[in-house]
Amino acid sequence: MSVQVQKIPGGFRIDGLELKSGRCGCTSIARCCYSWSRVKKRKKGYEFIAKMTAPDTKENHDWGYTVKKEDVVITVKVEDAQDKEIYSGYLPPFLTQWNERGWETVGRKLW
Repeated sequence: MSVQVQKIPGGFRIDGLELKSGRCGCTSIARCCYSWSRVKKRKKGYEFIAKMTAPDTKENHDWGYTVKKEDVVITVKVEDAQDKEIYSGYLPPFLTQWNERGWETVGRKLW
């Protein structure tokens, strides 16, 4: 069974899970403008990057994971903040959601 990929507005639906780019879209420099998500197609996979921090967040940490199914690799990298109040991007699927669909976890980081 091959990996099903569909192009959707703002990103991709891969095996039924969505990776989407997003940002606030307001025209001022508000707190929401500092957060975003972005998804890119790579040679044999996809990369999802999100920034959930702002200049005034203090409890910042990075986390992410890499999953693989057949020859498709998906890498997720998130700059997160425990004390965030606003986030204007999209969240990546939980790692368990990929695993439930038969994806293998090949990397996982919390740093």
